[in-house]
Amino acid sequence: MIHDVISDIKSLARERPLYTPEIYKFNDSYGHAHILKKYANIKGNYQIKGIIEHAAMLFDHVWTAELSFPLPAHFTFSRYRFPFLRQLTNKALFALGPSIHYAEPLFTKQELIEIKKALGKTLLVFLPHSAMSLVVTYDQEKIISTLKRFEKEFDNVLICLGWKDVLRGVEKIYLAEGYTCVTAGNVFDMNFLPRLKSLILIASHTMSFGFGTHIGFCVYLNRPHWVVPVKSTTDGPKEIKKNSTYRATPLGKGQGRYILRNFREPMDQITKSQRQVVDMVWGISDVKTPGELRELFNITEDMFNMKYYPNNKRDPLMLCQIIDYIQQGQIDKAKFLLNLARPINYHPGWVVYLRCLIKIKQESYEEVEDLASSLKRYSGFFREKADILLNINSKDKLNKEILKDLFEVYPRPNFYLHKRMDLPWNREAI
Repeated sequence: MIHDVISDIKSLARERPLYTPEIYKFNDSYGHAHILKKYANIKGNYQIKGIIEHAAMLFDHVWTAELSFPLPAHFTFSRYRFPFLRQLTNKALFALGPSIHYAEPLFTKQELIEIKKALGKTLLVFLPHSAMSLVVTYDQEKIISTLKRFEKEFDNVLICLGWKDVLRGVEKIYLAEGYTCVTAGNVFDMNFLPRLKSLILIASHTMSFGFGTHIGFCVYLNRPHWVVPVKSTTDGPKEIKKNSTYRATPLGKGQGRYILRNFREPMDQITKSQRQVVDMVWGISDVKTPGELRELFNITEDMFNMKYYPNNKRDPLMLCQIIDYIQQGQIDKAKFLLNLARPINYHPGWVVYLRCLIKIKQESYEEVEDLASSLKRYSGFFREKADILLNINSKDKLNKEILKDLFEVYPRPNFYLHKRMDLPWNREAI
């Protein structure tokens, strides 16, 4: 009834090494880098010059290893994360939307139709899952009693298990109750996302027992989802638990409750509020086209080649790269990157100032005057530059020399000085 590419759980969950060309190896956890490069039509051995978050994260949760790794960019699901990440890193921040968008299902459209017809009305259930060295435990009896309340509404119930839990034999509990168990595969399986997408697409409804990336994926793929919260505990090496996340504010728990409140009732349709929540956290509005994604990788490659790497939290690597593009006359790239920088909470004077520099390169002096007037509202560095910009006249040789100085003299205030570092990795063009 179900193809073995999703039902042969023991084979799919087996331990395997991580084969990846990535500089930051865990970019290919769950096959993320592999899928993104395939979508953008980039050769598979290319090394992405940034860190890819592999899951939807609550506001104040980050993997500290990702933030500290010396690559110039950080890719996340949505711009919802920007204000918090901006406090912790000076890397360029880019939102890509739900990663499930970039994966192709393992089945053809016709195969999906045939599997769905054979299964009938199907509920796909996501259990809390263990991962790597961390083991998650929860009340199995409560989950089974909950499933018994819903199962009569469906022709089939599929239990989606994490790969680590399959290795622990958790599926035996659910097989004994007559349920079918499936898995998206091992963490180092490059087909993890395509398989997960296939599982969601063959279901008519989905449910889970707590916050997780699966919620947004299901809604994005137009499958109704609801959550029945069940308490779980996570055990593992103290070093991993201590260093895996950073929690600077109490916002996480409150936002988690807000998200789950929108998914507490079983429904046959996805509500407007649910889509709004998913757009906010999973970034539906931030999905990129193949061309846009390719351009992002080109930009991060440029940042890498310019040796821009983090050395403190206040270094705006994104702004440094925009200024470099302006100086090099690559105005289209500068405008593209400036548009992506606007949702990040840099000082608003930077956006105006950089727009001025772009207009100057385009010789649009009348527009420069309007922008410079608005720049005067900010003090210090920006007011000083505004005074210079307001005196610019394209026919005035003296002012042309002053204008030249704007580009040749280091155009950043002292507290935005950046450090250039060298790294031993090969730099390979896309």
